[in-house]
Order: sequence, then structure tokens, then C-alpha cells
Amino acid sequence: TGVVAVNSLIPVILRDDWEGESFSLFDGVSTWPSIAIRSLVIVWCFRCLVKAFYDLRLTQKELSEEFGFHFHGSERTSEEQGSWFLRSIAWIQSVPQKSDSVVNANDIWRDYSRAALYRNRIARSVMLLVVYMFLISIILATIASPGLPSSPCRGSINCAMAHGVTFAAVLSMVLLNMFVFDAVLLCQGFIARLNATPIYWPHGTLSKYHSQFNIDHQYLPSFIVVRFIANQTQAVHNLVFCPFIALFFMIVSRNRFFDNWDFPLALIIVWLLYTGLAAGSTIILRFRAKEAREIALSRLCEQRVHVTGMGEQGKAQAEQIRLMINEINHVRKGAYAPLALHPVFSASILALISFLQYWYVGQ
Repeated sequence: TGVVAVNSLIPVILRDDWEGESFSLFDGVSTWPSIAIRSLVIVWCFRCLVKAFYDLRLTQKELSEEFGFHFHGSERTSEEQGSWFLRSIAWIQSVPQKSDSVVNANDIWRDYSRAALYRNRIARSVMLLVVYMFLISIILATIASPGLPSSPCRGSINCAMAHGVTFAAVLSMVLLNMFVFDAVLLCQGFIARLNATPIYWPHGTLSKYHSQFNIDHQYLPSFIVVRFIANQTQAVHNLVFCPFIALFFMIVSRNRFFDNWDFPLALIIVWLLYTGLAAGSTIILRFRAKEAREIALSRLCEQRVHVTGMGEQGKAQAEQIRLMINEINHVRKGAYAPLALHPVFSASILALISFLQYWYVGQ
């Protein structure tokens, strides 16, 4: 059906004598190229959301297998279908208190997995979208100088498509950005709980890393925390780039090579807020992960000093702890990726280039 609609629409667009305006790429008198680019933005956003569904679910399954958790991703209890959506919001927003009480890692994973159910992710993202759009409407109403964003469309059909596609593209972009923001908040909540208390890991996980380092189980939890965070944040790390790509093409669609698009201050502020939200949340996640690594290194260094004076066996244990410390320092995955290789860095450069290009053309 979609292919038939496109095939029937293209001849109409390309005709020069129909009611509206003709199709032109670089004459600066047609909004159709902009409409086409924004249509691609819609496709890109939904492609990212679908890919995120499979990537995040696969990551949960792989983490469950690697760290000995029970995979909760497919459970659909009545509790989850009802109250767990609201409980997931509370779980994300709550700040765990520092404690010396040992917490079972599987309990934290169970709560995280329920909050991470895709329908809960989408529901929270829609709520954030509503709040975001409300704030944006206030900004557009308050900062309206030299005017609100306008469209140089011509003719009823062209204007209807320009406004409809633009509205759908904006909603798609914001929903994608809120989805990424929610995923980052969810990871932060999990990491905060790992940092707050000593963690008891499943016996199978401890045995697995014991065979790798040949060291007592009591020295392994700190290393496992960092390894887990690196693997858990990898999927979110890959997802961060998506909102910036969408923003880049939305900026390109307002290029004056296509038509007489305006350059209002309010629109620039909205775009900067969009960029800041996408980049800022991920930077916060990076700091949370860095905090977890520093805590792990501090604990391992103390344990190394403690076992060094315990004879030959203690020296052997100290050497294994040194190897773990060295491996932790060289983790370069997920939230621990070098800044130059981090999606936020490259995506921010892309956004900056887009803004500069748009500013230059708007002069």
C-alpha cells in the first residue's frame, strides 16, 4: 500500500502544472525536498526504536547468561501489567542510600528487568514526550522574536503535507530522544544501586571469574561490577547517536538551497535543548560509571595492601588483584569508551557543524 501511494504521488509532485508548486532540488523555490528529508527522519526514528527493542532485549539476555541471572525480560505477571509501570518510575527516580548491608545482585536485576520491559520504556518515553512538548510550547510562546518557525509552502496540498510531515518528524525525534534519555536514566539507576552497597553475585558468576584469575571469591565482586557496567551500557552507548542523526537531517531540511526557510531564535533554542538533553544525560551516565570504577579500584587497592603481608599465598593473591586492577583500568567498552570514540563526542561535533551550517546559510 505504501509503495502504491508513493508511486501515485511522485508523478503529481513532479508535474509543473498542478495546484501547488513544482518539484525542484536546488532552485530554492520548492519545499518538496525538505518534505522528503523529513519523511526520512520519521523512518530513521522508528528504525532506531525497532532496533533498540532487539538490541536492548538481546543485551539483557546475554547479561543474564554471562552473570548467572534469571532472565526476566519475557515475564508478564499481573503485577507488571498494572502497578509495575508506576513502580518503575519510582525505581528510576529514587536515590539508594549508602549501606554496608549486602544486596543480592539478582534482586537488583529483577527490578531493573521489569522496569526495562519495552512497553514500560515506551510508556515512560511518551510521558516524557508530553512534558517536553509542553515546555517547548512555552518556550516558543515566550521567545517568539523575530517570530515562530514558518514554512514557505505554496498551495493547499503542499502546505498540508509540509505541516503534517514536519509535525510527525518532530514527534518522532522527540520520542526517540526521550527513549534514549529513559534508557540512560534506567542504567544510571542500576549503577547507583551497585555503588550504594556491597553486592552478592551468583555463585556461578564468582566461580567463572575465579577460574580466570585463580583468586578467592571475596576479591571478585569489585571487578565483576565494572565488567557488568561496561557490558550493560554498550547497547545504550550505540543508541545515543540516533537522535543526533535525526537532528542533523532536520537541520539539513531547512537549508535555503531548497526554499526560503527562516532562521528564528526560538527554533535554535529548541534544537540546543534537544542536543543538550541527549548529550547531557549520557555524560551523567559516564560519570556514574566512572564513579563505580573508582569505588572498585579503591576496594581492590585496599584488599591488595591487606593480603600483601600474608606470606607467599598472600603475595600470589596480591598479584592476581594487581591483574584485575590493570584490567579494570583498560576497560574501553560502553560507558568506559574513550571520549574521542564516544558517540556523544562525534554526535556533538555533527550537531555543531549542522548549527554552523544553518547559521551561515541564514545570514
